[in-house]
Amino acid sequence: MWKQIATNNDNELGVKFSFIQVENRYKTICKRKKLVINNNRQTGASRMDDTFESEWNQITNNDDSILPEILRNTTNVVINKKDFENKPKKMKKELLLAFLKAKEIQKERRHQEKMELI
Repeated sequence: MWKQIATNNDNELGVKFSFIQVENRYKTICKRKKLVINNNRQTGASRMDDTFESEWNQITNNDDSILPEILRNTTNVVINKKDFENKPKKMKKELLLAFLKAKEIQKERRHQEKMELI
């Protein structure tokens, strides 16, 4: 596929790129698209615009191998979305809460010991 795209660029546009360069450019655009989507999904982050949005839509409309996130028809909605939860962040949160709870218990125990001495 990449070889065909490289030859099409050479024939139609007169621009020579190797198929590896074409593939790497596609991967770069995919990464940038994902970064824009993830950034726009976060609250508080300033909105980023995708410079290749129209070209990306043309590619995804023609390519059957790319699954859209949401498929809708008249009867149902199918969501093809990965789990975007950041489990390490949850684990850090749980560890921090457990640590703070242990510190509070120790503080309360020391307070009780001091009160018994008085």
